[in-house]
Amino acid sequence: MTEPTETLKAYVQDDDCITITCPVCNQPACLKVESFRNKCQTFKVRCACKAVFKVKVDYRRFYRKPTEIPGIYKSLIPPGPGGEIMVINLSKGGIGFKAFTGHGIREGATLQVSFELDDKKRTYLQKKVNVQNINGDVIGCRFSDPDLFEKALGFYLQH
Repeated sequence: MTEPTETLKAYVQDDDCITITCPVCNQPACLKVESFRNKCQTFKVRCACKAVFKVKVDYRRFYRKPTEIPGIYKSLIPPGPGGEIMVINLSKGGIGFKAFTGHGIREGATLQVSFELDDKKRTYLQKKVNVQNINGDVIGCRFSDPDLFEKALGFYLQH
């Protein structure tokens, strides 16, 4: 049997399981991810129908929507200057953005980011975020207070 070439994406659920559906026979299966959580993100699965296919596990808690939205940031902790950014993705729990040369942002910093969604209302958002990771000029942040979730952002993420 030939292997499907497309890699399926599976999101980890609250019970630490992923649900995958065979692309050949459409049979769903649930797998626990605890045994390979820190080892691999992509692996091969063999279905009962003998089909073999690849699955990429996404450990994110929330869907991340790709964007291209200009904005600004200001460093709150430690206090410092800010600069211009390009928001490259948004989720219910956080934001990813590109900062421009010489940003000086460090992991653990608290920033305030401001930007307008590219929705019909051009909704203005200003959020306090904690820097989680930095990869060159790409900064990944978690919203400081995810309970303060704007309805406009929720609607934006769904469309």
